[in-house]
Amino acid sequence: MTGAEAIALMAPSYSITMSICGVAEATPVSLGVAPAAVAGRIDYEGDTDVFGISVPAAGTLIVRSWGGTDTVGLLLDAGGERIASNDDAQTSGVDFGLTQRVGPGMHYLAVTRWESAGTGPYALSVELSPVTENYTDLWWNPEESGWGINFTHQGDIVFATLFTYAADGRPLWFVMSRGDRVPGTRIFEGALYRTAGPPFDASPWRPITYREVGRMQVAFTDGKSATLAYSVDGIEVRKQIVRQVFAVPFPECESDD
Repeated sequence: MTGAEAIALMAPSYSITMSICGVAEATPVSLGVAPAAVAGRIDYEGDTDVFGISVPAAGTLIVRSWGGTDTVGLLLDAGGERIASNDDAQTSGVDFGLTQRVGPGMHYLAVTRWESAGTGPYALSVELSPVTENYTDLWWNPEESGWGINFTHQGDIVFATLFTYAADGRPLWFVMSRGDRVPGTRIFEGALYRTAGPPFDASPWRPITYREVGRMQVAFTDGKSATLAYSVDGIEVRKQIVRQVFAVPFPECESDD
């Protein structure tokens, strides 16, 4: 990337222009097993910080901002072309988030305020996950029809709901509300809960109750198969699972925040 590059983000009533003045001014960010923590500050009106990220291998680049300053993030390739952008990762906050599949090579991250007026500090978390697949789907063991597990996968977190049966044959549900990825792996793990609540037709709906019954771990071999291990009140379970595919092509999900 040589010379000045201008990238515009269109807002409902105005645009923000980020001027990127060259590779020499980009602050390098080193990627490792753990997320890289980067401190930044918008020093003056219209200020834009540029970070250079050298990606060693294909994976999923995960960038999150925090700190309360209303920032916008732009991810660019080595030629200065826009790959992805985000203003608010969640409607309840002003921090941006980017989750994007990338190939090896140099990438750039530009950060500025959503409104050009104003200054303030911010912080970034930058991580390269080796995971390039998204595991959101219904998974099962074809030899054991009748039970299964749903995964919702976003970034480094998997939300899982397991439907199976109790010792008396009644339906039984468990949930891993936050399965965090083990750094550098395709393994996600977290606390496992059993929930109870009002009847499905209750109105108004009453709060549910829950208790922790054990742990769950899912180790994905690839985008089609995995090993599921979990414990319930001291009972250990280990299963081989695959995506439940009933039509080709099956859906493939990619998060671009």
